[in-house]
Amino acid sequence: MVSLFIDGKKVEADPSQTILQAAQKSGKGRLNDLMYTPSEELPDNEYPLYLTTGRRLYHYNNGSMSLRNPEIHSIRSEEFVELHPSNAGALGIKCNDRVRVTSRRGSLEVKALVTTRSMPGSVFLSFHFPETPTNVLTGPGEDTLALTPEYKVCAVKVELCGNI
Repeated sequence: MVSLFIDGKKVEADPSQTILQAAQKSGKGRLNDLMYTPSEELPDNEYPLYLTTGRRLYHYNNGSMSLRNPEIHSIRSEEFVELHPSNAGALGIKCNDRVRVTSRRGSLEVKALVTTRSMPGSVFLSFHFPETPTNVLTGPGEDTLALTPEYKVCAVKVELCGNI
């Protein structure tokens, strides 16, 4: 057993337990296990990569405020798609190449950033820049428990703009 202190109270926990499990045991947290549900749209031969969406460090939401700030704008003034080096190499893509990201619903053009921040088989785009409307790519799925749109993942393909 190990001792954890949650809100100043000592809680004895098995070392294999997570802090969240210990918090639940203390009465501080109510956690429920949920069965994993795969995304409504999975990669296939035509659209072989997962697109995940999210935020960039310096920008907030759709950029309506952060894109007006010249200091923030000077740090990151445009969107880029992050690709893992193994995927970029297989596609003949290098940093700053102009690429087209296409899903079953639409496509957009953006510069590429080859980086290990993205896992092999996945690419990342934010939704801050109006010139790069990332959400035109995302699917119609929704989380049936939370009743929220499935903006975070869909299947895409990435191609060099010169090869299209």
